[in-house]
Amino acid sequence: MLDVKTRVYFVPGVCLAAGILTGWLILWRLASNAAGWFAPATALLGLVCWYLTFVYPIQKRAISRIGLKLAAWAAIWLAIGASFSLGAFLPAGVAEWVSPVMGKFGSNVALWGLAIGIALPVFSGLVRRWRGVLLDLAMLCGLAALWVGQQTELQAAFPPPPLALANLGHRFDFIFWAILVFTLLAIVGYFARRFLADNLFYVSWLWRWAALLSLVGLAASVALNNYGWYRFALLVMVLLVVGFYQIYTRRDSTLVKKALKTGGWFLLMLVGTAIAYFTVTEDLEVVLLRNTAERYTLQFWRSISGDERFATKPTGTLSGQVMDEHGQALSGAAVIVATVSGQAFTAYSGGDGYYTIVNVPEGNYLPMAIQAGYDYAPTDKFGGRVATIRPGQTTDKVTFRLAHTIAAFDAVSSKEDYGLKIGAPTSINKENPVPTTAIRRDFTFERGGKLLDGGIIHEPPLAMGNGPFPILLIVYPGEAAAWEGVSVPLAANGYVVVSYFPRRLLDLQGDTDDLNVLMRLTLSGKFSARADTSKMVLVGGSVSTVYTYLMTRELENSQSRQALKGGIKYGGLVDLFRYRYIWEQGNRIVIDPGISALEYMLIAFGRPDTRPELYLRFSPLYNLQTNSLPPILMVHNKIDEIVPVEQTERMDERLQQLNIPRQTLIYPNLKHYLDTSHPDPAQADMLNQTLAFLKKYVG
Repeated sequence: MLDVKTRVYFVPGVCLAAGILTGWLILWRLASNAAGWFAPATALLGLVCWYLTFVYPIQKRAISRIGLKLAAWAAIWLAIGASFSLGAFLPAGVAEWVSPVMGKFGSNVALWGLAIGIALPVFSGLVRRWRGVLLDLAMLCGLAALWVGQQTELQAAFPPPPLALANLGHRFDFIFWAILVFTLLAIVGYFARRFLADNLFYVSWLWRWAALLSLVGLAASVALNNYGWYRFALLVMVLLVVGFYQIYTRRDSTLVKKALKTGGWFLLMLVGTAIAYFTVTEDLEVVLLRNTAERYTLQFWRSISGDERFATKPTGTLSGQVMDEHGQALSGAAVIVATVSGQAFTAYSGGDGYYTIVNVPEGNYLPMAIQAGYDYAPTDKFGGRVATIRPGQTTDKVTFRLAHTIAAFDAVSSKEDYGLKIGAPTSINKENPVPTTAIRRDFTFERGGKLLDGGIIHEPPLAMGNGPFPILLIVYPGEAAAWEGVSVPLAANGYVVVSYFPRRLLDLQGDTDDLNVLMRLTLSGKFSARADTSKMVLVGGSVSTVYTYLMTRELENSQSRQALKGGIKYGGLVDLFRYRYIWEQGNRIVIDPGISALEYMLIAFGRPDTRPELYLRFSPLYNLQTNSLPPILMVHNKIDEIVPVEQTERMDERLQQLNIPRQTLIYPNLKHYLDTSHPDPAQADMLNQTLAFLKKYVG
């Protein structure tokens, strides 16, 4: 309960706190508004206000003391919320003021500052009340800073493999050693308190945190069937014995109260741990779930306060330089920023590595850069990787350092067969678009303990001889067996067709690694003795065309690159930023129930402005240079409602700028899917045009 004097001065104190916080937010927005520094600066404000309450003249003035203390804790909690990017769950207008949406970049700076700043007054003796609570908050901030810093480095390399013991084991080891450190410090503190001083209040605090982490480790390891669960079980038993011993030796009337208080503390900390994990982790499944939750939360706010996605905003400029890992300027690199709706703004670096992106709407962005032959990269900016665009101003010195890609394809063994099993040959006939016959074999292979099935080999009829025949490696957007109406006519015209549908769903990098193995098996001649392993063409359809571009990237800087003679893209997706932008508008893309997973994927990928990693990976349009692609045939249908024809038109324009040989076919009366069960003159023409392209560039 508040005493009479405090109640009298409380309302003026609240007004003072509100004035301080409002003044700070207005000053910040006018003077800086740099999202990357909002959390650290607000944390500093909170600590300064809190420290001022320890000054003797202010302690004597109740209104000032109350106002500063309330302002301090309001600022501290704002900083913590911004550090976890909780503004992503607020209405856009509110978030811009009190918690700019900035991903997680740079926010561990605020958490480290709070951990140290809160603990210092406690250990120095300035604070006598709530010491345990304050130390708990300091510890939570410190552990969160470690966690956020680690996850920040993972975001640019997203997506990781799905959750598995192989990529979680190091976390259990860290928790285990942290528990041992806390326990050791508590033991040292216990003896120091018993024999040297009696005011080492932090001993029980260390025991509590050791016990909490033991419970977290035990629960997580049991849930994931981790073999090391017994370590945490043993620690939990030891710490429980110690805790009961401490309670028993006191023998006071508050035993039940203390037990309930301790149980409540554990529950609160477990909830806090769960929130920190959910809002920050880069574990694939959780990221997709979090992005989905953000999407539907924002949809709710938009239904109440209006839709900000397509509002006209004043614009600014973003500029900087792109360099390689040695600090040398890179020319021709693409730098991309995208709005929350997916509208992308792009510029290419010049000979000196400098770029300038104009007319970017005001707001906070996570820029990304890419160049053929180099890895993707976010900004190389100290204090946070978020770029804040201000109206009429230039946000400059936003730099990138791109590292050369290592030919991942070359890491695949050419001697291992990866458990390849090829079925018995059968003959298969297709009547559309012309009567054709081919030899068919099913195949499976293995990688990482997973059986990868559904692959099919189609070879020319035996009457055509032993070849060798060029290879068409096709990545279909569905089961290969459903697309034999495409594979068989191609094989019947003198090509060995190896077709496959990626099996790992969420694991994009895993699928890419599988396709590297598939390419290696193909170019090693393991699928067919009649194949010409010096001539390969990558073929993709619809969304799977992105895989074929990724496979081309995996061949960059590889000696096997010369075997890639061409690429064919049917209804290809080349710019996911643009695709997202059109989808957000709600009236130009039709996603029917049969492919509803595509819509879920767009939602789960997250916001293009603060989660652009997957969008860039699925946007090969930006990852091009002269000679970065072999000759390309692009086929699209004019009335395609799933992948708009403008995707191919934009790619055609870019290939023309780079002088990459290409042929573009647009069929005016066809939709997205090819119905090979019914004859159509356009399908016969498509086959003939495809064969003519292959004859020209492959032979």
